Amino acid sequence: ARPPPPSAPTPSHAASAAQSTAPTISTKTLIHLVCTLNAAYPDHDFSAASPAAFHPVPAAHLVRSVDADFTPVYQLLGDRFRSHFWAGVLGALGVEEGGE
Repeated sequence: ARPPPPSAPTPSHAASAAQSTAPTISTKTLIHLVCTLNAAYPDHDFSAASPAAFHPVPAAHLVRSVDADFTPVYQLLGDRFRSHFWAGVLGALGVEEGGE
């Protein structure tokens, strides 16, 4: 079963003001995100998404979150899988292990 699609952000007035000064993503990144979301959730159309709907996530936070989500997989397949998994992910992203 697929997880539900991400909901559209509904920031408060104060958050909107802060968001206007936050860094935005490039057009190329926006296109990649919209294409990925449209492929992952074919019943939804993310074509109208704006750069302000996305915000950067610190890499360390993302790694911890994904690693926690994969805990049941690690329990089944062991630490060797975990090492190979992260080596593959970091290699695909062009990030050296231990770096950000």
